[in-house]
Amino acid sequence: MSDAELVKGILSGTVDFEVLWERFWERVGSWLRIWVSDGEDRRDVQICVLTLAWQRLDQYDPSKGSLCTWLYRMARSVAFSFLRKKRLKMRSLEELVGVREPACEGPAEEHDLGELKRALWRAVGELPEPEQAALELYYHEGYAWAEVAGLRGTSIRTAKFHGARGLVLLRNKLACDRCRLGVL
Repeated sequence: MSDAELVKGILSGTVDFEVLWERFWERVGSWLRIWVSDGEDRRDVQICVLTLAWQRLDQYDPSKGSLCTWLYRMARSVAFSFLRKKRLKMRSLEELVGVREPACEGPAEEHDLGELKRALWRAVGELPEPEQAALELYYHEGYAWAEVAGLRGTSIRTAKFHGARGLVLLRNKLACDRCRLGVL
């Protein structure tokens, strides 16, 4: 049974979704190994991806690509969301003890710097997915461009392009005359 027949069958109720689940379980898991190293976390994300696919199967459009491509994009998106949420949850107060903002002249300047950082993260969150991922992996996670390209499944040139485009979009969003962060 082809992927198109499988989707039609599931949507019409003549085929059980379990067929799709079994067909793509291992493949989704192998994609997730790129981004999610912990086995238990990867299994949880795998379940989330296939559950989301079941919920959104009626949105799949074969004219825009194969079912495999659709699931891959979904797996990447869910994995990145999972990693962002996990990173935020893992930061504890114990980790922040002794961490201080760069020296400022006083409380007003510290407040301005905090506001600027919040604006930066909001702006990063509003970027298109390729640019957001490239900037987060390179600047926040510290990966080299070659590693970013490998994680994203693109060439180094494409990864650098998305990073450069992301910076331009950020500069436009943040009104660079207010921006005092060294990255921009």
